[in-house]
Amino acid sequence: ATITVDLDSITDGYSFSHWSGEAAGSDNPLNIAINFSTSVTANFSLNQYLLSVNAGTGGIVTESGTFDHGIDAVITATALAGYYFSGWSGEGIEDNSSASTTVSMTGTRNVTASFTPFSYTISATISPIGTGQVTGSGTYQFGDEANLTAASNSDEYTFLSWTGDINSTDNPLTITSIDSNLTLTANFSLQSHNLVIISGEGGSVEGAGNFEHGSLQVINATPNEGYFFEGWTGSGISDPNSTTTTIQMTEDRNITASFSIKKHS
Repeated sequence: ATITVDLDSITDGYSFSHWSGEAAGSDNPLNIAINFSTSVTANFSLNQYLLSVNAGTGGIVTESGTFDHGIDAVITATALAGYYFSGWSGEGIEDNSSASTTVSMTGTRNVTASFTPFSYTISATISPIGTGQVTGSGTYQFGDEANLTAASNSDEYTFLSWTGDINSTDNPLTITSIDSNLTLTANFSLQSHNLVIISGEGGSVEGAGNFEHGSLQVINATPNEGYFFEGWTGSGISDPNSTTTTIQMTEDRNITASFSIKKHS
């Protein structure tokens, strides 16, 4: 006679492996001819599942592996410099917010660790207060690049330098791969202007140089013997007819003193 042996209920976490005894193979159901007393054994094996552990940008994780059914597999995430662990995603994780936790291996698992870059602040002040403004300060993430530009509020001042956590005369200032909070000061100074004084034939002049914006600079003309001073030409002169007068330095100036020879009857 031939009978059929069918396995219709298998304990969770196990799989049918093979027959042994008076039967062989892994057919299920099993058809077996009975000619005499027969003994067969159904053999089962504990399931194994693959655990895939993945890391997002900014960190590393423990290796993937294969585990028996029911095992709580330990997983660990480690953030790299400039990042912090921000959570696990996937099924079977005991604590999604813990960098070191376990995964219940009751099936194939695919889990991913996420990391977030730290945020840093770049702040900028102006010196002297009110003389200019800075664009580009604010909040940045680790590894970002920032470009700061300092601009004067008036023609009287010009950008001089950056001081603080960075010392530079670059403007704009490029900060690459930000990895800390930064405090900077944009320094401005009164513009300076060049005063050129030209002496015509018959005399000499004094007062040329480089002077701060808005200053009043004294100039003086001295005629040689036999000559007399005729006057100044140029812009910004307080009294063009006086040998000693002042120049208002709001821009570069080119001034000329004229002299004429004396005539006698």
